[in-house]
Amino acid sequence: MEARQAQRVYRAQRAPALMALGALGVLLFGLPVLLDLLPAWDNVRLLGIPLSWIAIVAVPFPAMVAISHWQLRRAERAEEPE
Repeated sequence: MEARQAQRVYRAQRAPALMALGALGVLLFGLPVLLDLLPAWDNVRLLGIPLSWIAIVAVPFPAMVAISHWQLRRAERAEEPE
C-alpha cells in the first residue's frame, strides 16, 4: 500500500519538478542572454549603478524564491491523500 502511494506521489511530482527546473534554467541562462541582447541597459543608470548590474543582483534571487515557493506548493498538493 505504501509503495503504491509513494509511486503515485513520485509520478505526480515528477513533471512539476521538471518544469521548476526548466524555469530555473531559463532564469539562470536567460538573464545573461537578455542582458547581452540589451546593451543599452549598461548606459541606463539608477543611483549611479548600471541597470544591467541591478538586474543581475535584483532579479535572480527573488525569482528563485518564487520558483521554489511555487514548486513547494505543488509538491505539497501532490502528497495530500486522495
